[in-house]
Amino acid sequence: MTTMKAMTYYGENDIRFEDRPKPTIIDPNRCHHQNDQNHHLWY
Repeated sequence: MTTMKAMTYYGENDIRFEDRPKPTIIDPNRCHHQNDQNHHLWY
């Protein structure tokens, strides 16, 4: 499974970078943010 670094917010002073499974993009051509690499990060 492909993983990515995701910034996870635990608290105001506790933000961590963790490996998360990379979401599957079914049709990237229909994504209106296709130039924004960060909007698929899931928190």
